[in-house]
Parts: sequence; structure tokens; C-alpha cells
Amino acid sequence: MNYFLDLGTHYFVGGDCENGLLTFEKQLFFGSELPYDWHVLTFEPSRDAWESNIKHLDGIGERFASFKMYQAAIADSDGTAKFKWLPRWKAASTCVAEPLTEIEGRETVEYEVEKIDIGRVVEEIIRKDDNASIYVKCDIEGAEFSVLPRLLTIEGVGRWVKAIYVEWHERFWHGKPRYNEIMEIKATIEQECADQCIGIYSWA
Repeated sequence: MNYFLDLGTHYFVGGDCENGLLTFEKQLFFGSELPYDWHVLTFEPSRDAWESNIKHLDGIGERFASFKMYQAAIADSDGTAKFKWLPRWKAASTCVAEPLTEIEGRETVEYEVEKIDIGRVVEEIIRKDDNASIYVKCDIEGAEFSVLPRLLTIEGVGRWVKAIYVEWHERFWHGKPRYNEIMEIKATIEQECADQCIGIYSWA
């Protein structure tokens, strides 16, 4: 079966940019015949986005074989995390390098959110479906530099994960001490994907 993991769902309707999942749908990524033979799991910790998305779920979720939403941040471990929310931009991150709080004159709201281990999510899928084909959309505002390495620790992950579409946020580290380290992590992610025959594509 086909699985689509939407990491960082943002808003289905009313966001500052077109929703990623719906963009994939518009491009016929899931096919053209309804209901799509895809199982979708979405992860979005923003309270505001979650409340908005719930209102539009019936019109979207019914177009897929199954559709499950998690009000949680995808991460490299289970637990909780500090979430930084900037209402003006409708943007947020669990990433400590996210510069939202450094922007003078713009208020940031911080609150605690649940985080879910990407490794556990994928391992649960393949435990139930050894023939799973998994595709990942990753737009998580800098947290990709911890989430994707965790995903790639799963033994033989390339057998199930076919492609990753990621918006990279290394710009958050420009001029900061960890910039070179972050770029090395990015290069390692890309190389490990190549080694395991996982397609990895820049997406925005």
C-alpha cells in the first residue's frame, strides 16, 4: 500500500501559502481516480492550524483510503517540545535555531507540544505492511536536520521509503556557530538517501 507522511501540514485552507498536501494532489501525485489508494498521516503541532484544519477535514480526508491527523510535532524521539508560534506570519517551529524570537517588534508565543518519533511512525507502518511504499513531505522549519537522520537509522529503510520531498531551512543558521555543522548534516542526509536508493528532492 502507498503511504504519504505529511510532516508539517500547516493550513489546509487560509495559510500564507498553498498547502503542501493539496499541492501534491493538484499535481496528480496521488492519481486521478477518487478515492485515492493512499493512506495519509499528517503532523502539525500548531494549535491555530489544527483548529482550522479540523473544520476542513471532511472535504479532504474522504478523498483518501485513510486519513489520520496528529496534533503533534514530528521529531527524532517521543516526548514534548517547546513550540514557537508567530501569529503574524502563521509560522512556527520546534527548532531551537528558528529566529522568530529574535525578530524585534514581533511577538512570539511559546507553548509545549507533543512530539512523535518519526522512526516509530515508520516502523509501525512496516510492521503492519511489509510491502509498504512510503513517501515523505517534510516542511518542518529546521527540524529536518534531526528528523531525517533519525528516519535513516531504520535498518534497510530504503526498502520502504521511496522518496522524501523536503524544504531545507539551513538559512536559519546563516551567521551562526553551527552553520557548517548543519551543512554537513544536510550532505550526509543526501548521501545516505543516495546509498539507500531513496529519492530526495528539494521542495517548497
